[in-house]
Amino acid sequence: MISDQRQRTGLSGQVLACFKIGHLHVDALDAATAARELDALMDDKSQPHIVVTPNIVQIEQARRYPILAEVNQLASLRTPDGWPVAAAARSFAPGLVRSSRVTGADLVAGLVESGRRIALVGGVADSAAIVAAKYSKGNSNESTFLSEPAPAAELQSPGARSKILSRICEFEPEAVILGIGVPKQEQVAIELHRMLSTGVIICAGASIEFLAGTQKRAPKMLQRLGLEWLHRIVMRPGTMVSRYLKAGPYFVAQMALSTLRHTRARFTRSAQ
Repeated sequence: MISDQRQRTGLSGQVLACFKIGHLHVDALDAATAARELDALMDDKSQPHIVVTPNIVQIEQARRYPILAEVNQLASLRTPDGWPVAAAARSFAPGLVRSSRVTGADLVAGLVESGRRIALVGGVADSAAIVAAKYSKGNSNESTFLSEPAPAAELQSPGARSKILSRICEFEPEAVILGIGVPKQEQVAIELHRMLSTGVIICAGASIEFLAGTQKRAPKMLQRLGLEWLHRIVMRPGTMVSRYLKAGPYFVAQMALSTLRHTRARFTRSAQ
């Protein structure tokens, strides 16, 4: 259930309200605050950082994949991805800013145009290479991007996996964007967190494919209306219908339990 509301100060100096839903923590913030905090994390030379973007599917998946909760606990930034999670943030951890939806796709879209040294890992076929070529154009620094397709067979092979991780570390990225699916990307994030001395590791799902055009993201209008989930169902019904049928009821149950708990707590305080 949603619990453990608290505040913390991010590296950017912004005070962030945080809450827990199911097994995952979420920071209540808006897009501008998230961007400032991401910049501060990349500028930090003392340690590497993990960034996650919890949505209702991941909140449900964390019941079956404990590694999601492990990565979430290690993360320095956890943005509310999806309008239900953003609404929960506004209800249970209002913080100092009005929390809004901050997706992994939006974070990554801004990042690839920033001039930072970025390792792109995963995405179907040659998605990572397409993004690297697209955003390297006009950039005087030819080593701005490293693309690693990281196919499943290589990730499952200890030798090949070790070479992928070594190439990423040798590149000394300011940001690593992982788009290899749950729970593989979380496992790679933990390994890179141990190996890198600095930089940000972002578990970003389909973000690389969106940028490459190998998977279509919902039109802006549907995004603004909070209907991106519907577009994903239409585009990938076999996968997404099953995910949302599991995730939706679980999320609603967590919200109901939390509302009941907070109502009881208010009555208890008023009676004292």
